Amino acid sequence: MIEYHDEISSNSSHAMSKQQKTDIEVLQKLRAFCSYRDRAESELKVKARELGVEKDHMEAYIAILQQESFLDDRRFAEVFARSKFRQNKWGKFKIISALSEKRIQSSYVELALAELDPLEYEEVANDLIEAMIIKGKSTDQIFQSMKMKGYEGELIYSLLQKKKLV
Repeated sequence: MIEYHDEISSNSSHAMSKQQKTDIEVLQKLRAFCSYRDRAESELKVKARELGVEKDHMEAYIAILQQESFLDDRRFAEVFARSKFRQNKWGKFKIISALSEKRIQSSYVELALAELDPLEYEEVANDLIEAMIIKGKSTDQIFQSMKMKGYEGELIYSLLQKKKLV
């Protein structure tokens, strides 16, 4: 099994074993994979399996990448929630669902959602509803569309009430 110090010592002038070369190559590929964008541990495991990493080596690679700050599920959850909200205008339920699929700890999901500005969140929801009103969508269609985007029923109902649509 690989260890962090093995990688460092393997760069010295003595001959490297085939396993050490493989470990270094795999680590380089996994670092590159994590460098492109933040990754969840579950995504890294899929990539590692694609690279032929055996289960008994998996935890060692993960530990190294976490130690080197290439892999951090908390950071991933925060970036993911922020980007899905701002770019895709997803609501909290859809974000929670997507992070759950990536096997992110619920405590990290809660922290990520807590970072979303409540005023901005309501403003985005309101803007989405306004856009649907302009398109001539019915109240039921608006409600269903907002639920599919992951917004909470109470928030949707409240915003529709303010517009005197319910």
